[in-house]
Amino acid sequence: MAEGKRSEDEANRLELPPGVKLLRTLEGHRDEVNSGAFDPMGQTLASGSDDKTVKLWEPASGKVLPDGGRSAQSTQCPLSE
Repeated sequence: MAEGKRSEDEANRLELPPGVKLLRTLEGHRDEVNSGAFDPMGQTLASGSDDKTVKLWEPASGKVLPDGGRSAQSTQCPLSE
């Protein structure tokens, strides 16, 4: 890669605050993710995307849960108890 140029993937990543380490990148949406929420116990993460899907993830492994990809009219995904 030429000096001073960044890949599109690198350009789309958020800058992390000092001392914060990225543990895992969840891959599976086909467009930008615009919301995310953990269940109250922290065992499931829901993510909503501009690809009109909501995916359910197992945060510890980074895997999409079976049947964890659903089409949706809204891509906002708040979770409640």
